[in-house]
Amino acid sequence: MAFALTLRAYCGALDAYDALAAAAERRPAAAATPAAAAALADAHARMQRAHAVLLPWLRGAWPNPLALRRAYAGRGIAVAAGSRQAAWVYTHVRHLRRLGCALPVEVFYNGAADLDADAVALLAREPGVSVLDLSRLVDAAAAALETWSMKAFTVLLSSFAEVILMDADAIFLRDPTLLFFEPPYARAGALFYRDRLVVPQRHQRAWLEAVLPAPLSPAARASRLYSGAGSHDAESGVAVYNKVKRFKGVLAAALLNSGAAKSYFYEHVYGDKETFWLAHEMVREPYAFAAHPAGILGPRPELRPGGPPGGDERVNAQPRHHACAEQIIHLAEDGAPLWLNAWLVTRDKGALVDALRRGGGGGAAAAAPAWHPLQWWTTEPGDWYMDNGRSYNDGGLTCFAAPAESVPRRLSGDTLAALQRIRDEFMALFPPPPPPR
Repeated sequence: MAFALTLRAYCGALDAYDALAAAAERRPAAAATPAAAAALADAHARMQRAHAVLLPWLRGAWPNPLALRRAYAGRGIAVAAGSRQAAWVYTHVRHLRRLGCALPVEVFYNGAADLDADAVALLAREPGVSVLDLSRLVDAAAAALETWSMKAFTVLLSSFAEVILMDADAIFLRDPTLLFFEPPYARAGALFYRDRLVVPQRHQRAWLEAVLPAPLSPAARASRLYSGAGSHDAESGVAVYNKVKRFKGVLAAALLNSGAAKSYFYEHVYGDKETFWLAHEMVREPYAFAAHPAGILGPRPELRPGGPPGGDERVNAQPRHHACAEQIIHLAEDGAPLWLNAWLVTRDKGALVDALRRGGGGGAAAAAPAWHPLQWWTTEPGDWYMDNGRSYNDGGLTCFAAPAESVPRRLSGDTLAALQRIRDEFMALFPPPPPPR
C-alpha cells in the first residue's frame, strides 16, 4: 500500500532530522560548519515536504510533529466526549478522585455541535479537568474527525508525555495510575487490551501482508486478524502511552484515523479498534497487550447446558456458566478487576441520556433502560454468543458461556457501593421537573 510506504518514509525523515537536531544541540560548534548546517537544512526540508502531504490537518501552532513532542509533559488521562457522554465522564472523574487518582484529565470534543456549552461547563467545574476543542487544534474537515477517529487525535494532542486514553463509557474499579507501573507498559511504552474473542471470520492474512512491513512480526502473525480466529484483536476503550518514547506509533495511529487512510482502514477493520496496534506495526515501534483476556461483568452466571447457536452440540450439551451483559471487564496484571467498558445500563445507554435530557429525571427515568446488575465476572476462555440468536440491533444481549470448572467471582462490596454512587450522582444531574401548580 502506497500510504504505508509514505508513512515509513516520513518516519525515516523525522528520525533523520531528529538525530541531526539533537547532535546540533549537543555540539553547537560542529553543527555550525557549512556541511553540517546544509545537512540539517536538507533533513528539515525533507521532513516538511512529507509533513505537508501526510499531516495537512495539523494547525500552525506546531511547525512539525517534533515540536509537538517537545511540548509534552507529565502524566494524565485523556477522553473524547460529546454532549451525550458528558455526564458519564463527569461522574467517572468524581469516582476516580474517590479512588485516590490525582491525575489531571483532558476532555476533547469536536466543536460546539459536538459538546454544547452546558456540557462544557459541567466538565470544567470539576477540579483538575480541562476541556479542549479539537477543531481549534487541527483542521477537523481535513482530518475527517468523527466519533471513533477522535480518540487517536486525543492521544496525539493531549499535553501529557504519558497518557491513559479512556473511552467516555469506561469505568475504573481501581486507581488507573497503577497502569504506568504495569510491567508490560514499562517494557514496551504502549499498552493495549484484548477485545472479546468473538465472531470467527475469514482471515485477513493477505491484507495484513500488503499493509505491514515485511517480514511480518511474530505478534502480527499471532493476531486474530491473521489467523481468522476472531474479528477483533484490540479493545480501544483504554490504551496507555509513553508518547515521548513511542511518538511514531502515536503519530501513525492519528494518520490511520484521518482522511483517506481512515476510509481505507475502516473498510477492513471495525472502526479504530485495530488501528492502534497496526500503527505500531507499520512503523516498527514496540507495544504490548495486557496479559489477561477480556471477560464479562453482569448478573450471577447460571450453570446450565447451552452455548452459541450453531456451536458444537457436544460442548453445548455440557453444563457451563452463562451470563448476558454488554459490559466487558478487564483485569490488572495481578489478576484483579481493573476497568469495565459500556457503562452501567443493560443497553442503549445513549437513549437513557437522551430521555433524561429531554424530560428531567422523573418519568423519563421510568421509561429508560434498566440499570444492569453488574456484580459477577468471569473471563475467557469460553464462548461468546447473542442471546436467543438475536442481533444487537434486534434487542439481543451479548452472552458468555464459561467452562463449568471456572469460578465466577463477585465484585467486592466496596466496589459495588462505588458503582451505585456513580449511578446516584448521574441521576442527580437530571432532577425531576417541579410538580405543576
